[in-house]
Order: sequence, then structure tokens, then C-alpha cells
Amino acid sequence: MFFRPGCPGPEARGEVIIQARHQARVAAAFQGGGLVEVIALAGVYLVAARAGLSLAAEGSHISAVWLPSGVALGGLMLWGVSRWPAVFLGAWTVALSLDVPPGVGLGVAAGATLEAVLGALLLRRVACSRELHRVRDVVWLGAGAALGALLGSG
Repeated sequence: MFFRPGCPGPEARGEVIIQARHQARVAAAFQGGGLVEVIALAGVYLVAARAGLSLAAEGSHISAVWLPSGVALGGLMLWGVSRWPAVFLGAWTVALSLDVPPGVGLGVAAGATLEAVLGALLLRRVACSRELHRVRDVVWLGAGAALGALLGSG
């Protein structure tokens, strides 16, 4: 990294501290509580999938409302994108329970995971608050969910 004379380095701007915090957060992602959060999110995803499948058309696996997408996006916004394995595990388990071939199940799980991760990253990028205190945050949540679903399905 090159510095111009008279310009403060990254330490003066606080970048090193932020980077160190991020590295510590990533390193601690799956210590103890992280594994519990992954299991909990995967479990809630499964329950939401069963509820969503109950809304499916008779004799079909197609539902107009897929509740696990919202669960996945909310979980990744709440606990961080590092919990993506929970979404993948939950989606793959649901796909396998529907008697689809394992390869198709992996594709479905990858799409569901990509949808949630892209939506969460987009919402983080536009500084959307998790608490949804502002109307702007609610609008971005809807846009992020829609864009994540569009990109995840393509």
C-alpha cells in the first residue's frame, strides 16, 4: 500500500481496527454459538418449508408463497451471511424429502442459498437497518428480496 506524504495512513482512519474486527468476527463465526445458530436456522427453514408446501397446489410441489425464502433472508440479515450453510442444508433436506434426484436437490439448494446470500449482501450494501425503523429500509427489504429471488432463480 502506498501513502502520499501528508495523508494519514489506514491506522489514522480506523481501517486497520475495522479489518481486525471483521477478521475476528469471521474467525469466531462457527465457534459454539455459530453452530447452534446454523442448526436453528436450518430447523426453522424446514418448518417454514412444510408450511409453504401445505399451500402448494394439489398434487404439486409448486407454491405461490415460499416462506423459507423470507426465513433465509431474515436469518442471514440477523446472524450474518456466514450462516449460509444453514440455508443450504435446509433447502437440500427439503428437496430430498420431495423425492427429487440428489443432483437436482443440490441445484435447488444452491439456488436458494444464492438467493438469500445475494439479498442479504445487497441489503447490507445499501445500509438497510435490521430493525426496519425507516420506510426506506422496508422498501429496500422488498427490493432486495425480489432481486435475490430473480438472481437465484436464473
